[in-house]
Amino acid sequence: MDRKLIICVSFGSSYEETIKKTIDVIESDLKNKFKDYDLRRAFTSPTIIKKFEKRGIFIDSLKAAMERAKNDGYEYVYVQPTHLIAGYEYDKINETVNSFENAFKEIKLGVPLLNDREDVKKVCSVFADENPFDDDEALIIMGHGTEHDADIVYKKAQEVFRHFGYENIFVSTVEGELSIENVSKKVLKKGYKKAVLIPFMLVCGEHAANDMAGDDEDSWKNILISKGFDVRIVFRGMGEYKGVRDLIAEHLERLLNL
Repeated sequence: MDRKLIICVSFGSSYEETIKKTIDVIESDLKNKFKDYDLRRAFTSPTIIKKFEKRGIFIDSLKAAMERAKNDGYEYVYVQPTHLIAGYEYDKINETVNSFENAFKEIKLGVPLLNDREDVKKVCSVFADENPFDDDEALIIMGHGTEHDADIVYKKAQEVFRHFGYENIFVSTVEGELSIENVSKKVLKKGYKKAVLIPFMLVCGEHAANDMAGDDEDSWKNILISKGFDVRIVFRGMGEYKGVRDLIAEHLERLLNL
């Protein structure tokens, strides 16, 4: 019988509680949906992998997971990322997968969550439905952002929210062009005095705890407070949304040609 393996690869998080709410649930959903395949975890962040090692928990890098799959006799390997965009991390995943192309009968890589405009529409719809807010509140969502060309996805997400008629949802990023300084000016110009901060990231981890809601004066919370906003914070990663998990499963289903 053919040995088939799904490697669910995530950036990872050092916050074990948020992993339980997101990555654990994503992997559980995939296991239940694709019962004819074994499933293993890999993280792409060496820093997070090392943090877990210090706690006595060992998580494979993607390269280590591929080596183990090869040594364990798997013939068909399918790598499904939970990463949001095809940025630098996804480039590294692609490079690693290509380096093992002769190690298996078949090896394939799935697409990131926000792979095309239809994906962006689905995720934005889920995001808006899952986060009710009052008419006088501006919802400012925190994406990671990147200097990679894939940063354009965040601008597309902003366009999609506007297309759906959500005038009070604003996309901002830690890196890239959509800085909180620039976005907060637009929010003020629209006349909002109340702001809701929520992560546009798979897990609600370090960026959410520190960059978004930290006590430093340059945290997004304190930047907004200094501009006169009444700030409310929602600690919820996108992996907690069923619609987002369903889309990851859809991508994997297409990868497996089911």
